[in-house]
Amino acid sequence: MPKSPAATVETPSDPAGTVAAADSCSDGLSRTAQLALAAHNLTVATKAQADGKKPNIMIIWGDDVGWNNPSAYNRGMMGYSTPNIDRVAKEGGLFTDWYGQQSCTAGRAAFITGQSPFRTGLLKVGLP
Repeated sequence: MPKSPAATVETPSDPAGTVAAADSCSDGLSRTAQLALAAHNLTVATKAQADGKKPNIMIIWGDDVGWNNPSAYNRGMMGYSTPNIDRVAKEGGLFTDWYGQQSCTAGRAAFITGQSPFRTGLLKVGLP
């Protein structure tokens, strides 16, 4: 898809319209939404710098583990417990919304490369 040309936007601080408008990636957001998003991101970035701490993010890879297998998610309904994972979830964060791939190959490739499995060609177990 060809990229739309940048447009100029006249603002009170820039009456000549020399500021380029956002490209086609953000055409769906209103100016108010863009400003609100920018303010939010600036606030979060400033707080992170003020704390001087980087977030600790832990990824637990498992083979044939469903989303409800750790007892932090199933609340004891599976008949076993995962106390260490439960402690991490209690003291840190517990994800409740996510998107997963249909196979481990596609999921791992998407996580490692940051690209869609359709882009990498790794859609299923085995060779692409």
